[in-house]
Amino acid sequence: METADPITPHNDPYWMLLLMDADRNGTTGWLGYDFIINLEIMDSGRTTVKMRRNDEWHTIGDAHYAVQGNRMELSVPRKLVNQSESTPCFDFHWADNIQSFDSVAELGLNGDHAPNRRWNYRFQVAD
Repeated sequence: METADPITPHNDPYWMLLLMDADRNGTTGWLGYDFIINLEIMDSGRTTVKMRRNDEWHTIGDAHYAVQGNRMELSVPRKLVNQSESTPCFDFHWADNIQSFDSVAELGLNGDHAPNRRWNYRFQVAD
């Protein structure tokens, strides 16, 4: 991922969150997002992968990340986020510096987002 400005240090709360809708079903998870990566940073190169169950985020594993200037790279095990098939497909949304997981309005009121508000990007392997 690439930002307009240098990426801030990871000690800010809700820093550089990657929300994933792995099943592309808006009725599961939090607002459709089944997984969140980066909710709890483990150290300068590892972060958590959490799954939404029973209205809470539960740690299910870890991922690696690297930041250099205005670029961030994540390495998430595909099997961990239910993408082990040969043609993975998922929707995703970046959120930085939101304040809570209380409302859909959070994605329009606080922090920076990519894409804006409730829109998503889609990763899909071509046939």
